[in-house]
Amino acid sequence: MGSIFGARVKRRLRAIVDEADRAAEYQQMFNDQALEDQKQRPALIPDWKCRWCDAPLERKGFYCDSDCEEDARKHRQMRGI
Repeated sequence: MGSIFGARVKRRLRAIVDEADRAAEYQQMFNDQALEDQKQRPALIPDWKCRWCDAPLERKGFYCDSDCEEDARKHRQMRGI
């Protein structure tokens, strides 16, 4: 009787390990895809217009002033970005 119980336990442990291996493989595939997506995303290059109000930029950056930057940040927070 003990050997049957031992075999069942071994099969169950093997199934658990297999499941953990599949989960690790899936996680690795997910991470690899996320890294690839990040590489393909275009870099944020300033186009010399404010990203919030389209006013011409007088300095390097994405927003013409701190008010626009704050408004854009609040908007992203509300949208959950």
